[in-house]
Amino acid sequence: MLNQATKWILLSALFYGMLSVVSAAVPPDWNDSKIQWMGYEQGISAAKQSGKPIMMIFYADWCPTCHAYKNIFNKPAVISLAKKLVMIKVNVDEFPQLSQQYEYDGSYVPRSFVMSSNGVVLKTLYPKKQYKYFIKSQDIDGFKRLMEKALAETPPT
Repeated sequence: MLNQATKWILLSALFYGMLSVVSAAVPPDWNDSKIQWMGYEQGISAAKQSGKPIMMIFYADWCPTCHAYKNIFNKPAVISLAKKLVMIKVNVDEFPQLSQQYEYDGSYVPRSFVMSSNGVVLKTLYPKKQYKYFIKSQDIDGFKRLMEKALAETPPT
């Protein structure tokens, strides 16, 4: 016979397991109607042609934090900044080898990188912490600051 606490733990595990299966089939909603997201190759090429810096995010459809980024990408200030950068999103499950190239401090998701228009990660713009490329979904100001720093590091074209 299972005690009440064990039943609750098993029920919770079952619920979260089912939730992750459901969310695995649904990509995160990152405001595609107002932010022009590109794939890796297309984005790198567009940045080289335009001279704009890049913001590239590695994500996974099953990642709850990745889905919570919806909150960030619906903010008017972030939308405005996104128009000044080349925005790239990369699904780690679809492009694992590309993801591995950017596992500087781990393979966690989401990982957010700002890069020069030549595709070089601007590593000096990040804080010295264990998971420096992770931005909490509630940290809208931190996200905006990173975008602004990328723009400040890029000479105008």
